[in-house]
Amino acid sequence: MALRTSLACSLFLLGSFATTACTSDADSRGEAVAEDSDLKGTSGIQPVEPGGANLPANLRAVHEAIAKVQFVTSFDGSEPPHCTGTHVGRGLILTAGHCFRRSYDSGMVARRTPRNEDPGMTRTIVTFPGGDRHDATMLDYELTKAHDYAILRLDDGFVPAAAIPVRRGSEPPYGAALTMLSHPQGQGFVWSPACSYDDPRNMTDTFGMVDVTRDRFAHQCASDPGASGAALIDANAIEVVGIHNGYLEEALYGMTVGSTPLAQYLDGLAEPEASLETAHTGAFENAKVTGTVTAAADEVSEVTFEIARAEDAWELARDPVTVSAAPFTATFDTGTLPTFSYELRATLRAKNGATRVLESTFIWAK
Repeated sequence: MALRTSLACSLFLLGSFATTACTSDADSRGEAVAEDSDLKGTSGIQPVEPGGANLPANLRAVHEAIAKVQFVTSFDGSEPPHCTGTHVGRGLILTAGHCFRRSYDSGMVARRTPRNEDPGMTRTIVTFPGGDRHDATMLDYELTKAHDYAILRLDDGFVPAAAIPVRRGSEPPYGAALTMLSHPQGQGFVWSPACSYDDPRNMTDTFGMVDVTRDRFAHQCASDPGASGAALIDANAIEVVGIHNGYLEEALYGMTVGSTPLAQYLDGLAEPEASLETAHTGAFENAKVTGTVTAAADEVSEVTFEIARAEDAWELARDPVTVSAAPFTATFDTGTLPTFSYELRATLRAKNGATRVLESTFIWAK
């Protein structure tokens, strides 16, 4: 069935949930699409056929990574509003930050939280195209003029087989080919076949809600309400390059994934904030070197100090010292060692399982 467009539905823009879904004869497999929608963007949309049969082979292989992210505020049996999220690996779901607020505060400073920001939200449910449903926990989110993202982790350790990797390093050049899969309200599962990664500076924000000069890009991958948070995917490499956020007068816009803290979750747990200071006392046979790590006691479980001769390959000059509670400090006797310079290393182990290694500059011990 060919898609017709109209202005019958209000756009799900920056957290203003649509109170009613667009009328649709779409089923959960997307075999038909709505006759009445508020489609934005020029790419058009197509229903995703069962098994992704109409998708390119490289996209078909990962299409089940695209999920509906629903925010349940009551259990009255009604269908809750939703956004679109993408499994990017390790059970992590990437979506838009405005999905977790009912209104946009243009004066809000950057904020991140490990919980749902709206106290009325009792559950976040992630539903994949095959029908699997899982609760999820908020790890990180931000909703400001510059940034609009949320990172969730599926509960119970569930990790879907399908995942779309995140582009790491440089951003694509303007004009690079993109594609987008999403779950618009009332539309089923749809595909915006082709758009491009475009310069955002030609867009105009008459409401003053979006800073188009920071970490943003323009695109024309068509979307309806409910597509917020969908991944903008490099059509050739099949990598996530951005998050669909909304639309302005001239185009739709997204946020670059590199401006989120997603890497710390993909690469491992967040390293603790800490610093290492050294002090030298005494001279000759009475020389001592003390290392002190400054870190939050509620984040760090232990620190292991090591000292080695600085002019050689790393070779321990004394046995390591492990400190399991603040203050994290250790003193080494260097006065009897036959050299004049040393290097101090401190290995921190965080309570969340992360590790961090700090090294001093050269220490003249005599």
